[in-house]
Amino acid sequence: PLYTIHLASVESSPKPPLTMEKEKYKNAYFQVTRGDYAALLKLANENLAKAMEYAANDNERNMLKHYINSFREGDLNEHKEGSRFWIKDKGPIIET
Repeated sequence: PLYTIHLASVESSPKPPLTMEKEKYKNAYFQVTRGDYAALLKLANENLAKAMEYAANDNERNMLKHYINSFREGDLNEHKEGSRFWIKDKGPIIET
């Protein structure tokens, strides 16, 4: 059997180490691809880019920048970095 882990991202081309070609482990094959939910994430990124114009401070701008990179590339580390800026944003007017 072949098990595929799909990373949600706008980009779909292989990009090691985020992606992994098919490899055998014991009696199965595994691979990691990206590009899942590409159309939806492209739309989300377009709107996040528009939201940057209204960011109240550098923490919000950096958070949005890293989220956009995460959604484009499928890189979980970029998402974590965006969350670090979100945590630093003390007392935002609206919290969702």
